[in-house]
Amino acid sequence: MAHDRAVIADADRSLAAYLGASLPKGTAVSFETPDADFAESVKRPTVSCFLHRVVEDTTRRVADVVELRNSDGRVEARQAPVRHYQLHYLVSAWAGSVSDEHDLLSAVMSVGLGGETLPPAHLQGVLDGEEEPVLLRIAVPVADNGPDAHDLWSSLGVPIKASLALVLVAPLRPALDTDIAEPAESITVGMEAIDAQSRLAEDASRALLSRKWTKIVIKERP
Repeated sequence: MAHDRAVIADADRSLAAYLGASLPKGTAVSFETPDADFAESVKRPTVSCFLHRVVEDTTRRVADVVELRNSDGRVEARQAPVRHYQLHYLVSAWAGSVSDEHDLLSAVMSVGLGGETLPPAHLQGVLDGEEEPVLLRIAVPVADNGPDAHDLWSSLGVPIKASLALVLVAPLRPALDTDIAEPAESITVGMEAIDAQSRLAEDASRALLSRKWTKIVIKERP
């Protein structure tokens, strides 16, 4: 599978597909900034998913590089560890009345009851076929959620609205490293004597016996 690493855009598209399949028919899902201009542009019931923060989930970081081998057992590529990023969305509803908006928010909350991952059928782009799941957390308290809703709405210049905190934890898989050297054709092992006293000339009074050191020569293919 090709990886162009457009993980944020594909996470947006995946979330839109998942929400769109569960929200009332005719409801739009928007990722535009919900400012005053957005408020005037809304023409139909809309769920706004405003991405305001991206931070790595360091609790899931690993350091091991995985070696991928062919049928002969030779390493043909190396895979650097997958990183996971928390995408924090401020989810709000825009409709003709407060009651309709609350109904939309309730529908979003109900989506979270279906599980804590985005179903594979809704994953888009680089996330489609990804082995690592895309985690979904709706209105779940976290230790550091960034700015609170009141500050966010104040910065957007619109009156505060009822909203939900939605977090996706999306995997970002580095490209495979296929620049692998050819395996060695042969290994030559030899022995040679080295006068240990010559290595300690500054202490001529010390008499050391000769030591044996191993010499290994590895010949690689050109």
